[in-house]
Amino acid sequence: MRALVGASVAAALAVAAPADLTLRIEGRSTTLYEGSLRTSAAPVDGSDGTGAHDCGAGASPASALAASGQTWSGTWNPDFLDFFLQRVGPDANDPQATSYWSILVNWRYGAGICRARVAPGGEVLLAYGPGARVLRLDGPAHAGVGEPFTVSVRDGWIRATTGADGGPVAGAAVGGATTGPDGRATLRFDTPGLQRLKATAPDAIRSNALDVCVGDASCEGAPPPLQQVVEAPSGTLTVDVPAAGERYAPGGSPLRLLGRASGPVSVALSGRDGTRCVGLLASGKLGRRACGATVRPVAARRDDGWALTLRRRLVPGAYELVAASGGRTVTRRFQVAATPSGKATAAAAATRWLRGAQTRDHRTAGSAPSARSTDWAAIALARAAPASAATTRVLARVRATRRGDLAARQRGALALASSRAQPDRRRRRQLQAAIARVQRADGSWRGGRDATAYAVLALRGSRHRAALRSGRAWLRAQPLPGDAERLGVLLWALGRDAPPDAVTRLRALQGADGGFGAPANAQATALAVIGLEAAGVRARSVRGETGISGLDYLRARAARSGRVAYDRRTARTPTLVTAAALLAFVSSR
Repeated sequence: MRALVGASVAAALAVAAPADLTLRIEGRSTTLYEGSLRTSAAPVDGSDGTGAHDCGAGASPASALAASGQTWSGTWNPDFLDFFLQRVGPDANDPQATSYWSILVNWRYGAGICRARVAPGGEVLLAYGPGARVLRLDGPAHAGVGEPFTVSVRDGWIRATTGADGGPVAGAAVGGATTGPDGRATLRFDTPGLQRLKATAPDAIRSNALDVCVGDASCEGAPPPLQQVVEAPSGTLTVDVPAAGERYAPGGSPLRLLGRASGPVSVALSGRDGTRCVGLLASGKLGRRACGATVRPVAARRDDGWALTLRRRLVPGAYELVAASGGRTVTRRFQVAATPSGKATAAAAATRWLRGAQTRDHRTAGSAPSARSTDWAAIALARAAPASAATTRVLARVRATRRGDLAARQRGALALASSRAQPDRRRRRQLQAAIARVQRADGSWRGGRDATAYAVLALRGSRHRAALRSGRAWLRAQPLPGDAERLGVLLWALGRDAPPDAVTRLRALQGADGGFGAPANAQATALAVIGLEAAGVRARSVRGETGISGLDYLRARAARSGRVAYDRRTARTPTLVTAAALLAFVSSR
């Protein structure tokens, strides 16, 4: 198989040191890296604040990326023992455009940037975008002046199911020609020298480079490969806040910028809001500057890394932060959104989105609604817009749904809790009786914290007072959960009677972006906000070192339409997440 660069020419143009593997990085609009390098099994740091992680013995895509000298960031997932690759160079994942980074090893999708093993001489491809095809360009290493020669373009991605690639690609552009149905194109060059070719096609990752030496057996004096082996500068430098591609809510941007470094750090921050350009001053204030003018760096240092305190929150706009230390440079691009301006605005927009997402058969959904999503939409709409026609319709749907399991009964009772309609009240009492009947002798439901907490919530205001008391007593006697979502549900159920250290533990789980969860997400954050408010703590007052609250995080995930994304990378289960966020907005003071 031809290497990511033409094998024959690569040998003629090889760098002095032997290479362990070849690496190609195809960014949004250009090739960021293509060439040979030597890598090792040294731990790698994804600049997410969790430190360096050992990818195990042998080379990996992560160690190759680290050796390339390209800046990058990734979020470490302790469950998978791997990074979720977020950014390479200037290109960060874009959930709105469904553009993400993919990892291929020897033309097969890899198990992960850290877990995928790369044998000596192997090929690593990091590809950005939603391309359904990965172009592979093959052709001769030499051609005569004026003599036609043929190149071929295939979808080189090898499918795990068949072990074969995607076949020839028609309509690909290469060297001024277009491939036919067989994926082939005929080229001719009338002047001698090295011709570097790459193929492109719609909905496809651009191809590897093919170097063709025209008319000269050695192509002496030809340009070097796209990248030489790069020795990474020594020392440590990370930017933890802001994260790459982060989106902050208006009035909810960080007041402290943070990172780690092994030496003195200088930071330059610049931004643009329409035609107005600003730059960071030594005092921590942002001052007006001429657009395009260089921003003077500001020194930033503290004992365990670096920090820079801003005098006030950033106004809506697009920003770039550049940190430099010991020969290293890390760039972070982020934005401060213009909307929603506050939690009331966010709640109104989320309510409108849930109303608009309601389908003709009275289900509420983003695309394919589940019973769980419909129930959560009903719970939220009943609180936010109890008198609306949309709420009436969705409660009728909740009332009519058959509920054979405990969780479904709990959600149904919660959804119908605020309705004064007699059919809804009668159905709620039926569901509450069914819930109370399956309580265990020890006071729990199924012996689980979540099942018991939601049962307690569902039985509020009912005649099953003994079941409520024993259920709450069982919850208070259990060890505190270690994750934010379950802590939020526990506080929601117990309110001010929750163990005193429950709020303290939840506060400790808040991230630098204001969110809760591991990693932070809107669903866990919404439940944390609801739980804090139930326990008598104003959620807007719970802010970490960066000064961002959980409500700020939820507003940052809110689109102009009102839909709330699960996190800054994905918008999964939009109805459930938007409903949970809406409930958090209307529950907070």
